[in-house]
Amino acid sequence: MKLVTTSNRNRARDNLARLTFGRDSLICHEARNFGQARQELFVATYMAMRMIDDHVDHQPACDRGPESPTLARIASWRENIRTAASGIAPGTHDPLEADILFELSRTLPGADLGPRPWDALALAMRADALGQLMPTFEDFLAYAEGATVAPTYVFTWLLAADDSTCNLSSNTSNEEIWDLARPLGISCYLTHIMRDLVQDARAGHNLLTIPRELWDDLSDDREALASRLAGEGAREVIILRHRLFERLSTFANATNKARNRLMQILAPENQLILKRILAHYANCAIQMTSSRGNERHIRAET
Repeated sequence: MKLVTTSNRNRARDNLARLTFGRDSLICHEARNFGQARQELFVATYMAMRMIDDHVDHQPACDRGPESPTLARIASWRENIRTAASGIAPGTHDPLEADILFELSRTLPGADLGPRPWDALALAMRADALGQLMPTFEDFLAYAEGATVAPTYVFTWLLAADDSTCNLSSNTSNEEIWDLARPLGISCYLTHIMRDLVQDARAGHNLLTIPRELWDDLSDDREALASRLAGEGAREVIILRHRLFERLSTFANATNKARNRLMQILAPENQLILKRILAHYANCAIQMTSSRGNERHIRAET
């Protein structure tokens, strides 16, 4: 099959913006408030990360493991990102990926995001492709560096970036933004897992990214756990949501400290964006662990 490259800037930009802002995503909705340069960088990076995440998520269990063909796809994706960051749009067989790489080649070279988010996400995607289990919460946190901290870093970096230069000012650094993004991303990720527990279980046990120590007494293996959560396992749903909420609560102090520091860094309009996002996730987490909230969501999912 012939390799495809994109040469029409407006078509690529408009196509990716349509796909990004058409998603039912809070951060996509909030990114509409960015200036043009930050919005275009957000769209390109969001779609690049979404592309590989969706690809890995849709791999069946039989295609996961040391011989998984997805491993080569992840390596190719990472190399293409590296090439695009140098200002060159590599050819690809997929027209959508061609648009993404074109927009990355146009927006990434001028933005000092660094390689860390791409490297971290690639490692997390490899763990998914290998079908690796997470025995402990520490294993979960290591996985979360790529699965959630990396994309949260990109969004937080964009919140902190100057609209005119699309780069950070001198009052912070990539390293600090990563450290601030960590508790925010993990807190939001745990909330996502709580919210989507039944939906993910029904889509396949490989989507249950919950450390075994949190469910070891509820099921013999992850397949059986998914079956119970996807069926009539209301008790298991409630227990797991409360256990996840307990772990989420341990990040409260770090999340508040990160929020307070970002309030010192961000422009007023971007402070409001961050406040809205954090308030949304805090309310969602509380609803997930309330008696009425659990009953409502279980009824909606059964």
